[in-house]
Amino acid sequence: MEESIMHSLLVLLFSLLFMGYADAHKAPHKRSSYAQLMRLVQVQKDIRVREFVTDCIMRRYVDGARAEIFTLFTEATTLHGSLEKLSHEICLAAYDDLPRFETQKDIARAVAEGTLHAVESLHIAWPEGLPVERRVLRVWAHAYLTNLARRAGAEGITLRVTSLTRPVELQKSLARRGATPAHCNEPLVCGTHATGAAFDISTRTLSVSERSWIANELMTDMKESRILFILEARGAHFHIFVPKPQP
Repeated sequence: MEESIMHSLLVLLFSLLFMGYADAHKAPHKRSSYAQLMRLVQVQKDIRVREFVTDCIMRRYVDGARAEIFTLFTEATTLHGSLEKLSHEICLAAYDDLPRFETQKDIARAVAEGTLHAVESLHIAWPEGLPVERRVLRVWAHAYLTNLARRAGAEGITLRVTSLTRPVELQKSLARRGATPAHCNEPLVCGTHATGAAFDISTRTLSVSERSWIANELMTDMKESRILFILEARGAHFHIFVPKPQP
């Protein structure tokens, strides 16, 4: 019943959103209504994410709870993301007790202390807009990415890694521009890039066969509970979260 009500509400919201968008291009005074609708849609998304994350965290010590998160991803009918996938990725970061890096200074301090390691590989291409100081990951995520890059290199594939560790302040900025739903205005709706254990691989420069090879490798690793990943259609990249290796 609750799911039906939520579905109906979202249908109504998106219908109003479409009408608001059209009106916003007709008269300036309509733009505030469109902005209000956008905020309302975001509020509904936040509610769903908060519910999913809370329910998931409450199951932390239940046998099989961790495995269920990986099953949710591997048995999904699509590689694309969803609020449920986002929520369970955030939940898994909570299971691993991964704190977020609030500022770039926190990231720099973590590098100095050895918590974050600089990623270097001949098989990775870096975009000019990605600062060197953000090309860092936690030890186990660093090991995973460098290994994946080495495997890709053996196939003649260069990985274009477009994002790794982001401070919370940057995540909030990206969310304000609509680039991510995980705005980090609260812990339960905060993306995993800020943990230092996530990175993105662009699909824009990949051939169909190269993209397929990467997707197959990622799926194999996800079935082995080594990573979670989704294909972000809007941003044209694979998003990969690397949880702590389990004994």
